[in-house]
Amino acid sequence: MQEIHEVLGDREVVVARELTKMFEEIRQGRVSVIASGMSRSKARGEFTIIVRGASREPVSIADDEIQERLLRLRKEQSMSVRDAVADVVRQTGLPRKRVYNMALKIFSVSDEN
Repeated sequence: MQEIHEVLGDREVVVARELTKMFEEIRQGRVSVIASGMSRSKARGEFTIIVRGASREPVSIADDEIQERLLRLRKEQSMSVRDAVADVVRQTGLPRKRVYNMALKIFSVSDEN
């Protein structure tokens, strides 16, 4: 549990011991809490550990940076507006609507020139 905490952080986990056996035990909580409970008692038997995936928090990014990314993807990788928007949303976690509206403004202006 200590290695999980060091590598993945204090995530939610489920620790199941001796599944399908007479002394089955299931604990759920943060790694730090489960680890402290396990250190008090000897951990013996077969364990199954399920770790919650990392949460994706949106990146704080300026509009200028979003515009640069969109333009770069369109020019360098010949992406469609839709694909460029999807790529920026995937990289940043920003709302798709915000990025798409920005792309429409950029590319409608550049298409007129």
